[in-house]
Amino acid sequence: MTMQPIVPAYFHPVVALSEWAKVQAAASFVGGIVINVADGPGQMIDDAYVGLAAQLHPAMPVYGYVDLAYGTRATSQILGDVESWRAWYGVDAFFFDQSPSELTASFTEVLRQLRKEPAIPIAVNPGVEPDLDLLLAVDVCVTFEGPDDVYSRQQLSTAPPAQVGVSRLHLVYGVSPERQELTRLRAQAHGATCYATDGDGANPWDHLSPAITSQLRVSA
Repeated sequence: MTMQPIVPAYFHPVVALSEWAKVQAAASFVGGIVINVADGPGQMIDDAYVGLAAQLHPAMPVYGYVDLAYGTRATSQILGDVESWRAWYGVDAFFFDQSPSELTASFTEVLRQLRKEPAIPIAVNPGVEPDLDLLLAVDVCVTFEGPDDVYSRQQLSTAPPAQVGVSRLHLVYGVSPERQELTRLRAQAHGATCYATDGDGANPWDHLSPAITSQLRVSA
């Protein structure tokens, strides 16, 4: 199942207010937005994100970023982040980053708690093709994250019909404006949605993708 891409929007509302204005305007072009205060919800409420989440909620799912640290964090720590996102920002979806590629006992317990409310969208990012148990336990799975020079050579998995309930997402950075459409089509050919950006460096997700910005210009 393909969909509109979930956007990792790792830029602070105060520092990049114009970028967040673009995000709000792009509601019809994205399948959700990931907000990340400080590799998670942070240690205290950030008022800038409180207002932002309230503005975005009517238009799109808002995913709270939760770091799994490749399976090294305790279940209580993970669920603590989940509850902070809910209590402080009213988040209605969760993006679990740096996930192991298999379904661990700890994450199974996290999912059990979250699935008590079945409408909560759950995305997970192992960055590779995961074990089938993990793939089928979530709604969205990032099966590639990396630079375009790797992505263009990567052998990609194609989603079989039995997995139609799972949406694969590819997160590709360092993609020139000229290659944005080609990258999107390559993901589509493998049954995935792609969010491609020209960003690079330590945080390539510090602005909205040129492909989405171009759609905004066309629709204006």
